[in-house]
Amino acid sequence: MYKNDKADVVLISVENGFLPSYSLLSLESFLSREGIKAELLYPVLTHDPPVSLARKVNEISPKIVGIGGLFADRFIVQRIIQSLTPYRKNFKIVVGGNLVTPIPEFMLEKLSADIAVVGEGEIIFTRLVKHILKKEDYHEIGGLVFKDDGVIKSSGPGKYVEDLNELPPLNYEKMPMEYFINVYKFHKNITRNNFFKPTSRLGVVFSGRGCPYHCNFCYHHGKLRLLDIPNVIAQIKALKERFNFNLLQFGDDLLLINKKRTMELCNTLIKEKLNLEYIASGHLNCLDEEMVAALKESRFVQIAFGLESGSQPILDRINKGVKLEQIKSGLDLLRKYKINWNGAIQVGQIGETMEDVKKTRDFYYSQIDELSTISVAITTPYPGTPIYHYGLETGLIKNNDQLFNGLGDLRSLVVNFSKLSSWRIYYLRLKLAFTFDLKKQRIMRGNLKGCLFLLKTLFMKIFDKVARILGIF
Repeated sequence: MYKNDKADVVLISVENGFLPSYSLLSLESFLSREGIKAELLYPVLTHDPPVSLARKVNEISPKIVGIGGLFADRFIVQRIIQSLTPYRKNFKIVVGGNLVTPIPEFMLEKLSADIAVVGEGEIIFTRLVKHILKKEDYHEIGGLVFKDDGVIKSSGPGKYVEDLNELPPLNYEKMPMEYFINVYKFHKNITRNNFFKPTSRLGVVFSGRGCPYHCNFCYHHGKLRLLDIPNVIAQIKALKERFNFNLLQFGDDLLLINKKRTMELCNTLIKEKLNLEYIASGHLNCLDEEMVAALKESRFVQIAFGLESGSQPILDRINKGVKLEQIKSGLDLLRKYKINWNGAIQVGQIGETMEDVKKTRDFYYSQIDELSTISVAITTPYPGTPIYHYGLETGLIKNNDQLFNGLGDLRSLVVNFSKLSSWRIYYLRLKLAFTFDLKKQRIMRGNLKGCLFLLKTLFMKIFDKVARILGIF
């Protein structure tokens, strides 16, 4: 996978292993269009410890090392940068993505990087690389935070891709696609999985960026932009021809963003007859029967939604932009047309009470059937989100160090915004998840077999986690 031939730029992917890092692949394609060679490294997939990775970077001898990711990736990025310390006189270290964009000055200092790219990276990072390679001053390029004589400075807002139709094609040979396409290995021990099978080969395309909604737990920095449907279809065809997948996931935050575009996409997919099934994400305030019927005919087999709560006051506090009646109507339509749906709810929102949680349990328990899956998370104040700013204003979040040191995944509690005790939030998350899973397994397998299957799957998840920690598998 790694090459020793020289490259101007090394891009290090720290993806979680479920989906490929398309953001870094897009950066590479931008650089390639400008005649700049970039090498992509995948230490998580190849199990390279940071020290070994640092040696490989040094062998390539780049002028710039770029690392992106999410806030959850901060510790592995920090370790990678520390491992690069012996070689840092040879290159600049640039960090980007949602890992740094909400609080770039703080993260630049914490990660000990040289430069942070704020916002979407293609245009900003490409300009930065060209300036560094030409040994030109880059401090006036918009969208950067950098150290200048030990002082952290910002160059102000930068440019982003306004028309997605102008994006260059992705160089998929730079990525170990086969690893990600064989998706069943990621889901076989997930209790809620009745969808991915051993024969599933998953491809992923993006038809848009950004989101027009403003949920209080979500951070997004770019406005909504959508790829023209003919270009979406061309992207799907090219990917299918190269990798022979049978299931396609639209990686957009919200593919089903409006009825007109969804109908155009569905009608085009029906006409093209690509022999694929499709997965997407959407918002339940835009579904109607004509749209759901078109989704079914065009072979959409699963739709994911952020359901969040079964309490209308909590939905309003989240700024979800949906009514419970719309949620029920949308789920009823998906059930009528036998389309699977995957919903996410959370516990621990601002001012949430036991009564709110009971409403959530009762509302969604009645929706569980063989087509449904529901995951349960704990409300988490990622930097840059409205609930993060609320936490700072109210003193619930003392400073960014509190989140940097304490924030885990969506099953951990670092800030309690609710009227529930912390131990009760942990308990309710587990209870809701088990209650929803158990009902579904009983429907699918019967009472005894459903309980045994759930216990077996939970045991396998625990075993897999322990085995990974011990290095057995």
